Amino acid sequence: MRRVSIFCSFVMISVVACSEEKEDAVAYISALQVVEPDGRFTDLLAPGDAGAAVHSAFVSVRAAFTTLLDPNKIQDLSGAIAQPGKGVAKALWQRPQGVVELPLLAVYNPARTALGAPAPIVTFRSTGGFPADAALTIELDPTRLTNKRGQPYVGPTRGSFQTAPFEVFVSIPAGPLGGSFVPRLSFTNVPSQIAPDAVQVLDARGQPVAIKVQADSGQVTGWIVSPQGEGVPWPPGAYTLSLNDSQVSDGFGVSLAPGPRAWPFQVGGVAVDASTDASED
Repeated sequence: MRRVSIFCSFVMISVVACSEEKEDAVAYISALQVVEPDGRFTDLLAPGDAGAAVHSAFVSVRAAFTTLLDPNKIQDLSGAIAQPGKGVAKALWQRPQGVVELPLLAVYNPARTALGAPAPIVTFRSTGGFPADAALTIELDPTRLTNKRGQPYVGPTRGSFQTAPFEVFVSIPAGPLGGSFVPRLSFTNVPSQIAPDAVQVLDARGQPVAIKVQADSGQVTGWIVSPQGEGVPWPPGAYTLSLNDSQVSDGFGVSLAPGPRAWPFQVGGVAVDASTDASED
């Protein structure tokens, strides 16, 4: 009976010692990943030029560590529900006019493991996404990323990446279209407010068509174009949809990348003859 008691005491002491050892363990950063919306990621700390890839403006940044961190320094745990933390990291946008600081929100996940060992992650997101065509540097604050004993993590504090240029895509089906066809402009970042002269539709004679341009309720990065008037269809004929580059930018003021911005489309089976006057029978 005494042997069992001594053995149990030894096990308890060992468990406590192991627990304290894990809390005392120095936290090392093992990865700093740029994560695309589809889950693909690039590790900015990996050997080679990992920062050479071009990324979506909607990425998040994920930092992985080798031991559990102090959650109180990462998130706001004062309420019933943990709130994303502020000031744990920031994004530095390198502009010709100078550096612009973009705040990031942090969310801690202590449950992740790798090969049976703790491998917690902290995910950082920008509330308004990132600017397009931007050189960005993520800067972590080690004093907010510590082990349970308050020791700052060890390892790199920065990682840089580039976002893709601000582009627009218009998909128009081949062949004659119905009068209810709705052209959709899909941007690679959330566009700024719609300028009155940003979009134009010309008929076969080169005359402007009265149109309505509005944000696409099903896609935050899209605009839809329709004839002006509720339920009014496109009359049969040939049209050209064009975009004025100088009138369009993303929410951070980044202009569209240079390129042609005209898309022809045909409504109905017979094209309007540009040489025929509309008043002729």
